[in-house]
Amino acid sequence: MNSVDLGLTTPLVHTSDFDRGVLVSKAAIAKNRIAAIDGVPGVGKTTCVRQVANELDRQVALVTLPARPKPNDLLRYTYTALEGGSTAGMTHFDLQDSVAAILSEGEWVIIVDEMQQAAAAAMAELVWLYEHTYHAFGVVVAGSGVLEAVQRHPQLATRIMGSVHFQPLSGGDLIRTVQALDERFAATRGSTLLAHDEALCLGRLRPWAMTLEWLDTLGVHEGPVTPGVLAQIAHLMVSSEVGAA
Repeated sequence: MNSVDLGLTTPLVHTSDFDRGVLVSKAAIAKNRIAAIDGVPGVGKTTCVRQVANELDRQVALVTLPARPKPNDLLRYTYTALEGGSTAGMTHFDLQDSVAAILSEGEWVIIVDEMQQAAAAAMAELVWLYEHTYHAFGVVVAGSGVLEAVQRHPQLATRIMGSVHFQPLSGGDLIRTVQALDERFAATRGSTLLAHDEALCLGRLRPWAMTLEWLDTLGVHEGPVTPGVLAQIAHLMVSSEVGAA
């Protein structure tokens, strides 16, 4: 399995939701269409899309909208994700023209994360960019509740080629997925993993990947991982609010 650099050092694991996300994302990106991936933070939505884009040899721009987007924020954040520069002094029309020009020049995929926080005006900006460039790039909108949110702007909703909802892992699926992440987890009892998940990870892959990083930090290089070590890690992650991100 390919690894995608999201600040995590673990390989990706193919869950059933992940596999459906790969199918939907690949279909949309290959044809420069729009896809939607719903789900709570940490379940692998953007990681899935970035892996697909990597396999299709496409450039990726991750646009993460703030909690209370202001007018033109979609354009501002997209410009920064694409160009890496400041938008100070740029007018609405400057932003539109610059972003459209960049997207028209390369094989881009835009991931708009936390799209559920966007107002209908921001969704209209995204549709304008998409149509103005004659579908020169692929788009994946992602977030918790994004499928409901896009209904605020039918012009965007009706352009979505496919969608998938990523659910947190549970039960046997959780145990199999986590044990495939690392040999230390593979040697750990399922009941121990389930207890750590209930205490901290809540079926999300991101906290599990961070748990592996804590094992490295604490010098735990062999399995099985004991309940005591996982309890220590849960305390450290909760205390630093890492697990809640």
